[in-house]
Amino acid sequence: MNKNYILGFVFAVALIFFIFSALSYDPSANNDDSVYVFSPLEKLLKGDYNGTSDYSDVMLHGDTGLGTFDRLNGEMVAVDGEYYQVFYNGTVGEVSGSQTASFAEVKEFSPDIAFALESPVNYSGMKELLKGEFESDSGLSVVYAVRLDGYFREVKTRSVKEQSEPYRPLEDVLSTGDQAFFERTGVKGTAVGYYHPSYMKDLTSEGFHLHFISDDRKFGGHLVEFNMDSGVISADRTEKVVLRTAKE
Repeated sequence: MNKNYILGFVFAVALIFFIFSALSYDPSANNDDSVYVFSPLEKLLKGDYNGTSDYSDVMLHGDTGLGTFDRLNGEMVAVDGEYYQVFYNGTVGEVSGSQTASFAEVKEFSPDIAFALESPVNYSGMKELLKGEFESDSGLSVVYAVRLDGYFREVKTRSVKEQSEPYRPLEDVLSTGDQAFFERTGVKGTAVGYYHPSYMKDLTSEGFHLHFISDDRKFGGHLVEFNMDSGVISADRTEKVVLRTAKE
């Protein structure tokens, strides 16, 4: 048997064990099974980019997720309780609790599904693969938090430029050059995000929405496309979604 195949298989099994084990995250945090949405995505689509939730509060409600910031200043990605901001220039920084979110979606990640990748897959292939798993699990009418850990042969991400008032609708922002794209090859990293049924499209994005962060925490953003060669795909099913609309 090919030595590289054996090593890849052992690595994948170890990743599955790691994901199912207790992650190094504060056990005193809120550990319920809810997905917390801080402001509906429709708010961003219509051009309201003002931060309405402190990240100190967002961080209490989930160790895994995605979002953005006041004035649409970059992309947020949370992995294992660590929150990162991917700026328009491609740099990555840690998120402070004093920053505010104009949109965020987070959850305590505890997978119901996990499997090693048997062959390379791109973004569209991953969607079909997971939809098949979801249909065998509880169907496509519930929410799933999604996580991909492994080696990505190619990754394409994007981030958005900080906006100034008067704000324009998000479609206009994305169509007029206020987004930057980044590409990397041979990257080890993690993609996290959510699958949402179509009836949730006014609350958050329909279908799959993922953000990426590299293992060295130097590259990331909104995930546009990828080719993943090896690793583990996992998903956490929930029927509980809590909407938070303003600071407390």
